Amino acid sequence: MGGLRLTTRTAKELIEIYNATKRNKVCEKIKFTGIRNMDVYNITAPFKDQDETIIAGRVECRNNEDSSVMFFTEKDGTWSLKMDAPVFKLQDPFISRIKGELIFGGVKTYPYGCKSGVLGYKTIFYRGSGIN
Repeated sequence: MGGLRLTTRTAKELIEIYNATKRNKVCEKIKFTGIRNMDVYNITAPFKDQDETIIAGRVECRNNEDSSVMFFTEKDGTWSLKMDAPVFKLQDPFISRIKGELIFGGVKTYPYGCKSGVLGYKTIFYRGSGIN
């Protein structure tokens, strides 16, 4: 089959390989400004948009699923809310570039069924040259 060789490993073997791999375990808390009394999490990897390094993050009050996706820029180790960027009523943002186009999206919640408080979820995609 064209020189392709597949190797099957057990879960135990994969765990042993994983545990034997040296990994960089340095971590730190990321600092955010521009959002008072709110949590930022589920951030995207940093990406470039019009010569700025940006991340998108899920922003919400603790213990509340009513979230927004907001954009942040970094300066001196602190990520600041990008005031001129759009805000999306989404959860769990993601970013990619395909053929030069920015693909952005997240999860939208909506009332589902007849029971109060039950939510449905759907993934929403946007595309364009940048976040604006």
